[in-house]
Amino acid sequence: QMGGAVTTVVLLVGGVSWLTAAFRVNERTAEGIRQLHDFGWMFFDTTYMATSLQMAAVGLVLLRDKRSLPLFPRWLAWFSFFCAAVFVPITLMPYFLDGPFAWNGAFNYWVGFNCFFLWMALFSYFSFGAISKLEQEEASSR
Repeated sequence: QMGGAVTTVVLLVGGVSWLTAAFRVNERTAEGIRQLHDFGWMFFDTTYMATSLQMAAVGLVLLRDKRSLPLFPRWLAWFSFFCAAVFVPITLMPYFLDGPFAWNGAFNYWVGFNCFFLWMALFSYFSFGAISKLEQEEASSR
């Protein structure tokens, strides 16, 4: 739960930084706008460990489910570990202004974001199925 809560803070701070960069843009210098933009991306990307912690914890929980028919498919646990690991190269982002490890590079932007959003979509989908399974388990135990 803590990883999810901290991930929310990461998303909010990055978004507020970009919003601030766009607010009263006519009154700001180009350097000030760039600084806010860069801060937003640095904060958003280099705090990946909060999201990786969340993904790894969820993966462990899924693997510990000993039901004959688990609430979530086992491959989703391994996908969680994979997505957590995909974020590790983001550590290189502050050292590159362009290329695959820059904030907008092929790896950090496209692979990292796509993995995160696919993870969110899959967990949203399978969570509805898990809720149905839990409701069925509860109904059958009565």
